[in-house]
Amino acid sequence: ELLAKYDRLIAGLQEQVNERFRRVFCGER
Repeated sequence: ELLAKYDRLIAGLQEQVNERFRRVFCGER
């Protein structure tokens, strides 16, 4: 159960980072 919670947290973090990268790349181009 703890591992599943951790996996979900990591997935959320990765999505946030992805969105941030997308914004940075879109702004740069």
